[in-house]
Amino acid sequence: ITDKGPEKQVKEFPNPTKFEQSYQDFKAKFTVNVPDSKKYVQFSLSIMTFYDQRVLTNVDKHETALRSAVITLVSMEPQETYQSLEGVDGLRERIKNALNKVLMKYEDFGGIEEVYFTEFVIQ
Repeated sequence: ITDKGPEKQVKEFPNPTKFEQSYQDFKAKFTVNVPDSKKYVQFSLSIMTFYDQRVLTNVDKHETALRSAVITLVSMEPQETYQSLEGVDGLRERIKNALNKVLMKYEDFGGIEEVYFTEFVIQ
């Protein structure tokens, strides 16, 4: 039998059918070289989940593996990714998928709904 993961938390007020969001920042910034360029990107990430504290606990527990997955993914991104809103939004989606894949590997449940850049610099 596989674990279906934690239950989504339901807000009790004002709308009992709306799910409660929880946010968590990664502890350190990411700094990654842009391939075929002398530039680098530096950014901070935050995740959002509608699930309970276990998702946030799992993010803390596996932060090293999660950071590695993000750095590996971002290090392959061409410079063009950062030149449009669509490119950056696509990168956020790929980061979310990579993070959930790591959590699935170690905890059999992902639970990350969104990934946000809370700081972003390209130089």
